[in-house]
Amino acid sequence: MGSEMCIRDRFDKEHIAVRLRPKTVGPYRRLIETHIRPKFGSVPVAAVSRADVAKWHHAMQKTPVEANRALMLLHKIFSMAELWGLRDGTNPAHGVPKFKETPRERYLNADELYRIGKAISDLQVDHERPLSPHIALAFRLLLLTGMRRDEVLTLKWDYIDLTAGRIDLPDSKTGPKTVALSTAAIDLLKGAPREEGSPWVVTSSRRSSDGAWSHVVNPAKAWQRVKERASTEDEKLPSVNVLDVTLHDCRPVSYTHLRAHETPEHLVCRLPLEKKKNINHP
Repeated sequence: MGSEMCIRDRFDKEHIAVRLRPKTVGPYRRLIETHIRPKFGSVPVAAVSRADVAKWHHAMQKTPVEANRALMLLHKIFSMAELWGLRDGTNPAHGVPKFKETPRERYLNADELYRIGKAISDLQVDHERPLSPHIALAFRLLLLTGMRRDEVLTLKWDYIDLTAGRIDLPDSKTGPKTVALSTAAIDLLKGAPREEGSPWVVTSSRRSSDGAWSHVVNPAKAWQRVKERASTEDEKLPSVNVLDVTLHDCRPVSYTHLRAHETPEHLVCRLPLEKKKNINHP
């Protein structure tokens, strides 16, 4: 949305930072940086048409929920642009049909968990493109805590009490909540990498323009690498296909597989995972 699309910065300062709950700020900024800015960042506000928006939205059909959330956010941005006198006429995001959202139930079994855990560990020591230790930490926390993706990405060390074994989130999609930590999650956090001066658990490798630490915003590409690595055929490893697994699908894992993580049949869920012999898979 061109030089005029300083509207993106204005929207951030005058709407996101002022009117949204803290836990909503991260997801909004992630949608803007991941989907909206790459497509419309260099296009003048007044030049964006409904056809442009419809084509952009349609291109995200493989992730319908994400596409619909991005569309709603774009609609709000253009509404504010009209309010600020940056665009006349109709909102180009208005009337663009949303995708049907079908609730999905995708649970990871023990073999899939093992291959994902091994893929994370293998990619961390990849010589050409090592996986960031902070992103690896994020993936493991998702699997071990049942927290939402953005709750993990925006998690601060101040929220964590390892002695009490819990995370106290001041705000979430459902308001303030406490997350109980398993022994495996506590061990993971005790050994987690930390950047001096950073309040974030999942710290980004890039600092903001003012030099402040920021958190990882979008680990989608890294997650795709993990899924592809985990789904690669290897005669020495269980054969799985997790290419359809989203980060959201990782949430129920802690409840279905880690609820009794201390019992032998659930040790396979500890990350990084080590294959155990004579395990009866649940």
